Amino acid sequence: MPSARIPRIAVVIPAYNHGAYIAEAIRSVVTQDWPNLQLYVLDDGSQDDTVAVVEKTLDQVSGVDCHFATQKNVGSAVTLNRLIAGTDADFVSILNSDDYYLPGRLKTMMAFADEHPFLAFSGVRFDAGAMASPEIGFEDWYKGKLAYALSLPSCGYALLTANLAISSGNFLFSRRLFDDVGGFNKELPLTQDWEFLLKAMRSTEPHLVPQRLLYYRVHETNSFRELFDSRIEQSRQALAGFLEWSDLHADNRLAPTPMTWRRFFQIFARSCSPAFSADAIGNFMPDKLLNTNNSKQQGAALDDMALSNMLLAAKARQQNLLKSTDVLLSDVASQWSMMRKEMDEHHA
Repeated sequence: MPSARIPRIAVVIPAYNHGAYIAEAIRSVVTQDWPNLQLYVLDDGSQDDTVAVVEKTLDQVSGVDCHFATQKNVGSAVTLNRLIAGTDADFVSILNSDDYYLPGRLKTMMAFADEHPFLAFSGVRFDAGAMASPEIGFEDWYKGKLAYALSLPSCGYALLTANLAISSGNFLFSRRLFDDVGGFNKELPLTQDWEFLLKAMRSTEPHLVPQRLLYYRVHETNSFRELFDSRIEQSRQALAGFLEWSDLHADNRLAPTPMTWRRFFQIFARSCSPAFSADAIGNFMPDKLLNTNNSKQQGAALDDMALSNMLLAAKARQQNLLKSTDVLLSDVASQWSMMRKEMDEHHA
C-alpha cells in the first residue's frame, strides 16, 4: 500500500435465517490476517436461531472490533445500506451470512487496492453439485464464463454479460465508491449486486483477484433459489443502471462504452449476449449508443488489440474449456491486467 497507515476494513454481514451457517461465516472473518479489521453484523428479523448463534459466536471472539444489532425484516438491500452507511472504514467487504471467506482473502485482495475509488472481487468456490440452473452446474457455468471472458479486453465487458462476481458477498470496495454508486437497490432483490457493479464501472475498473477466496453456498433457502423465476426482468432493470451513464464521460479509462472503445463496443453489442437472454446485448440498448461516431475515441491501437484478441479467443474456446478453473482465472486476470497497463501507458 502507498501509505504507512494500515487501512481499516469493515466486513459487513447482513444476516437472515442462517443459523446453520453464520458461525462459520463469522469465524472466517475474525481469523483473517488483516490487523485493522472491524466486523458488523445486522440481523434482518430472522425467525430461526440466527441471533442466538451470532451472540454465542461473538462472545468467543477477541482481537477484532465487533458490532451486532437486530432489526425488523426490511430486505437485504436496505440492510446492506444501513450496515455500510454506519461504517467509517477505508474499505468495506461484504459477506453473506451463509457463505465464508477462505484464509488470507483480505490481505490478498488488498494488494490490488492502489487506487480510489476501488472495487475488487475474487475467484469463487462452490458446493459440490451446486446448480446455476436446472441444466448446468455452477462450476461448469463459471468455467464457461471465464473462457468467454478471455475474448474480452476488460473486466467491465465481462460484467456487462454476466455477474462474474456471483454475489455482493464477493465485493471489496472503497467506502467512497459506495457513496458514488448510491448503495444497493431494494427493488432488485436478485440483481442488486449486478446493478451495483454496472453503476460502479463509471467510477472505477473492477479488479478480478484470481485466487478462489470466497466459498459460495447454494441451498434451498438462499435468495438465488427463492427468486430464480424473476431473474430476467430484474436483470433488465439492472442493465438500465449501466445505460444511465454509458453515453457520458466516465472516470474509468477502461469503461465498456463507445466513448472508450468505438469499434469494439459496436461489435460486442451486436454479437455478445447477456446472461439473461440469447439476444445480443445491443438489443437492450438505445440506438444512439450503437451508432456513436466518437471522434474523441481514446486510441485505435487498443481497439485493434481488443478485436484481434476476440478472434483468437473465439478460435481457442474449446481448448480453453479444457483448462482448470484456477488456470482460467489466472489467464483472465493476467489479460485484463495487461490491458489496464496498456491503457495507463496510452494516457502517460
